[in-house]
Amino acid sequence: MNGTGTEPVAESVRLTQVPKGARVIGYPVYSVDETDGYMLDSQVGLKYPRDMTKVPDHAGKPMTVEPHKRSDFYAMVEVHVTGRVQHHLGGCQITSSQKGKKYRQTLRCDVALDMK
Repeated sequence: MNGTGTEPVAESVRLTQVPKGARVIGYPVYSVDETDGYMLDSQVGLKYPRDMTKVPDHAGKPMTVEPHKRSDFYAMVEVHVTGRVQHHLGGCQITSSQKGKKYRQTLRCDVALDMK
């Protein structure tokens, strides 16, 4: 939610903590309108949760958040499991700009992979 009177532009997002056994392939960005809300998980080929490879990916395009509004876009992380993952992925780093000034903020986040 943008609580300011100016328009910040979200430029990129990435995880700062990727443990051994996981490899980040990309950070696709989706529209809540095109995915019928926020999809919290997905797997290629599944009907539900939705196969996100069939939905437009808006990554690489700056996203402007209007003053006092929520963005209609959200980022996901696409991960390839290469081995046993023993720790959560985390550290959501967002790069943005506002009024010509760049900002980088790392937020606490955890992405757990169940290794049953």
